[in-house]
Amino acid sequence: MPRRIRENTLASFALALESGAQGIELDVHTTRDGVVVVHHDPALSSGEAVHATDCAALQLLPAGSSVPTLADVCALVRGRAELFVEIKGAGIEREVSDVLDGYSGPVAIHSFDVALIERLTRSHTRFRLGILPPEDGSIDIRESM
Repeated sequence: MPRRIRENTLASFALALESGAQGIELDVHTTRDGVVVVHHDPALSSGEAVHATDCAALQLLPAGSSVPTLADVCALVRGRAELFVEIKGAGIEREVSDVLDGYSGPVAIHSFDVALIERLTRSHTRFRLGILPPEDGSIDIRESM
């Protein structure tokens, strides 16, 4: 789908659903004003950091470049597909969980941040959790326990 429509946009998620996808993977960060948004990279194409930008400014970007909120994606998908949410922003698991609590479909949360996943585990979250290994395949969860 990313070759047809830019990834992590409402249009790309709508196309995935129309094409029969049963799961949608997305990446999340928070904005300066604490809104959970869907964007792959920590910075916009302009170089400005997502976490240093207000959500309203992200909604004013040109068509096809605007950054949806996680709540917008949940409203679009409405339980028709499982959401695979990769938390990329540091320490934002509570904000992400708060948004996902209102989602009626299945959800899995994953991250490269082992400590973040451990905190979610200790919070007794209802969501399935996963740890993404670094590209070199090395991971030792005993170091963070």
